[in-house]
Amino acid sequence: MMEQHITTRDSYLIAKAIRSFIFASILTAAIGQLIVVTHAVIVGQLLSPHAMSAISMAAPVMMIPTMIYLLLVSGATVVASKAAGERNYRKASQVFTVSIGSTLVVSLLFSLVFTVFGRQLAVMLCSDSTLQPYVVDYLPIAAGLSFVTVLFQTLSLFTGVDGHPQRVSRIMLLSLLLIAVFDVVFIRCLGMGIRSTALATALADLIAAAYLWVGFRHSVAYRLCRPKGQLKALLGENVKTGAPQMLGLLLLAFFAALLNGLVVNYFGAAVMFTFSIAISLINLVNLFTTGASQTFRAIGGMFYGQCDYAGLRMLNSRLLLMLLVAGIVSTVLGELFTPQLAMLYGADTPLLLSSASSGLRIMLLMLVPFMIQLYQPAVYIVLGHLRLVTFSVMLFNVMMAAAVFLFCQIGRPDLIWWAFPIAGWGGLLLMAAVAYKVHLRQPDSHPLTLLPSNDGFLDQLFFSVSATREAFEKAIADIHQFVVRQRLPSQACYAVDACAEELLKNIMEHAGLTRRHYVDVSVTRSDSELILTIKDDGRPFNPFVVTQENRNLGLSIVNGLCSKTDYNYQFGQNMTFLTFKL
Repeated sequence: MMEQHITTRDSYLIAKAIRSFIFASILTAAIGQLIVVTHAVIVGQLLSPHAMSAISMAAPVMMIPTMIYLLLVSGATVVASKAAGERNYRKASQVFTVSIGSTLVVSLLFSLVFTVFGRQLAVMLCSDSTLQPYVVDYLPIAAGLSFVTVLFQTLSLFTGVDGHPQRVSRIMLLSLLLIAVFDVVFIRCLGMGIRSTALATALADLIAAAYLWVGFRHSVAYRLCRPKGQLKALLGENVKTGAPQMLGLLLLAFFAALLNGLVVNYFGAAVMFTFSIAISLINLVNLFTTGASQTFRAIGGMFYGQCDYAGLRMLNSRLLLMLLVAGIVSTVLGELFTPQLAMLYGADTPLLLSSASSGLRIMLLMLVPFMIQLYQPAVYIVLGHLRLVTFSVMLFNVMMAAAVFLFCQIGRPDLIWWAFPIAGWGGLLLMAAVAYKVHLRQPDSHPLTLLPSNDGFLDQLFFSVSATREAFEKAIADIHQFVVRQRLPSQACYAVDACAEELLKNIMEHAGLTRRHYVDVSVTRSDSELILTIKDDGRPFNPFVVTQENRNLGLSIVNGLCSKTDYNYQFGQNMTFLTFKL
């Protein structure tokens, strides 16, 4: 048993990375929603409500660039994150390059087609004589410039995966301000009409994309490079990994339209009002699931590439706990203040208030399982269970549509709200059953999450150590004992001991840590190599670059004692990797 300064694995660094990433992701998603609302308000006020309606009518066409982004980018970030975790920075850069290149080519082709044929499509899309002129003016410009937005979204996702989600949040705030300013200038000052709203968005996204692009100059894992014969294979891997998420968006749009039609045709406007509130609440809690999913894809992908399965399990446990707390709190608050919630959305008659309140109380019972269903595909996609990802993204939509259709046939509007908890809890149970079936074929995985239950090494030492000199000395002694137990040659034992001592000494002297901070240390052995990994959240400091500051620290010795050295600063942490060939 290790002493109090050393634990088998402390969650300090993981928890800090989660807080840093998930809050920035949630903030980014919230700002994105605010941009949509602000844009709509300005357009409605400065032009007319018809202009806002025209933008909504163009939404189905504008979903196509989003599908391109999901297909070519969302999966690519998972592939790149795992490659970066393996310290295969060449592959990570190749995936990054192929993703950006293919996204730009496809989105530019889309923009070209809709620039040429946008007016004809707008006429087909909207036959209303009042709205059609607005749609005809707006759609060709918006679709023609959509490649800029796709580029910005691509760089945003890779910036987050590279460990800098706060950078995306900052530029989203700037985009919110820029779009508002450009809308006012173009519409009110220059009198450019509805087409200027598309120009305002594109110009703000171009500035934001340029800002994010500059940040990649200092990236270790994500740089433009030539694929060198790997283009087809990398593109195929990106598409294969991203296809389930694109399918999920398509199904969501299809089933949303289907459910709207069923509710309106069978039950009328009163029930549709409550249904609209329910969808709005789902979009609100989806901010948490989006943040958790993006966090797991980025940090979990890195852990998976590093074969840090203990960290992967710890990350998943903490994210699930956060989702459970958020879901339970949201459900309780919703149940307590249901009438106020209905009035907030405009329930202005006793009958409508009563109907909405009773329906929402039932609907709220599905929030917890719904959030877990939305999050779990992120786990499966990192683990490579792509068929299970496809099944998971279809599950809730299919069950929801089937339940609503059944209650529509029965003709009981008071029962339709049970479709939500039925789809939520029933879908979660079915997902668990399918995951367990996969587990039976892979017994070394967890029965429900399918996370690896073993660590894949012949032997390993993994612990966290508080940033004190006494604890570091004990850590060095424990590393020495572990290496001796491996019965390695004396020269290899000396190399590992010397490198561990130098790196921990460097952290103590230069990282600026206190005893409240923890450093993660691991020594893992496979058949062919031994890897020493040290992570800390001190000041960014590459020990393998000799500078005026560190030239006398003896770290140059480290380079000569091990086969390979790697350093990366990611998610607010210095990550140092030493590889010793056996």
